[in-house]
Amino acid sequence: MNPYIISASRREDIPAFRSKWFLERLQEGKFSIQGFYQNYEVNLDKLKLIVFWTKNPQPLIEHLDEIPYDYYFQFTLNHYPEYELNVPELNKRIQTFKDLSNELLLH
Repeated sequence: MNPYIISASRREDIPAFRSKWFLERLQEGKFSIQGFYQNYEVNLDKLKLIVFWTKNPQPLIEHLDEIPYDYYFQFTLNHYPEYELNVPELNKRIQTFKDLSNELLLH
């Protein structure tokens, strides 16, 4: 089996809304995923990298030390308040970007 990458958050912003769930799955060493057409299980024994797609990584920042895999963030800072009702204000997201950047420099 080849190493693989988990693209976390394409359908849901996991760092913003499901950080605790994600960390629990990492501890278990597997994910059970409900797909559109089938359910499947992902074992983490060959995991190479996690890509987090988010507009709010703040809930995950304090838990980065709990992630035993390589990872990086795709952090979107665009501003569409009329469409994105559950996204922090832009100035808060900019501060979160700075906080995340500083935290990643420490790792």
